Amino acid sequence: MPNAPTYSLDDIKALVSNPHTRMITQSSRKTAVEIGYLNEEEIADRIQKLTLSDFFKTMKSEKNPSLFQDVYKTMDESGVRIYIKLQISKAGDCIVVSFKRE
Repeated sequence: MPNAPTYSLDDIKALVSNPHTRMITQSSRKTAVEIGYLNEEEIADRIQKLTLSDFFKTMKSEKNPSLFQDVYKTMDESGVRIYIKLQISKAGDCIVVSFKRE
């Protein structure tokens, strides 16, 4: 398993900052709300704060093994540890696959 992200974190941040290239799964929205991130902008803002030191692993997508997903583990300002799984789609959108309490 690679020990570096599949996708550039700068590319992820650029895509997630634009509502037209940001896709957040329904399950990610639900679990984000459970830990206090009430809308897409708050989720995007948290992703903007990720650093390469938050990178945990790259894994194959369960639904489409030809795509990879980068996993980040981070702690927010309130001390909540968050697991964030991100992917860039073949269409070039950033997909927030998971956003939940670790």
